[in-house]
Amino acid sequence: MSKYLLALLFVAQGAFAQNLDGTWVKDCTKDPHGGSLLQSVVIQGQHLDFSMIHHADANCKAELFRFSWSADFVLSKPIADSVYEIDFTLLALNAVFADAQAAAQFSSPQIQFCGYTDWKVGEVKNVAGRVCSGNQLANIGYKAFNTIRVEPGYIAIDFNGSLPEIAKRPAGDWSSIFVRQ
Repeated sequence: MSKYLLALLFVAQGAFAQNLDGTWVKDCTKDPHGGSLLQSVVIQGQHLDFSMIHHADANCKAELFRFSWSADFVLSKPIADSVYEIDFTLLALNAVFADAQAAAQFSSPQIQFCGYTDWKVGEVKNVAGRVCSGNQLANIGYKAFNTIRVEPGYIAIDFNGSLPEIAKRPAGDWSSIFVRQ
């Protein structure tokens, strides 16, 4: 019995020995519309806050709007070297505009971004369960089953959520690399 407990503790330590707490940032990237994106992840314990900030310029300086979501997560067994299962439960999904012209444009009856026609600068709106730019967003309570690669100084999260079976989890798209700040 004690050998079993010791083996279980050893396996559990591998996943939880990683100190993920802190702020992780992905480099500024260009978006297909001529602007840019800045993404960050803040982890505290088993809670994660993610933000994707859309910018009008190519250098992540002129903020237009941001999407943010928060989730609780469970980091579980390793599935490969430095790769773990990470399961999210969505707690909040919001959008907010930083630019008045963009807020007005996206409030127009022709666009109705996320179904709203009353966007105002700095006003956070719940967009969970809504359709935004043709994409159906998740509802509060949605569970996503993903993978995370943990390396010294960076993490890479494969956000392509799938079913809870290990064979159906994302295979490992490590293009979303976040560096510890």
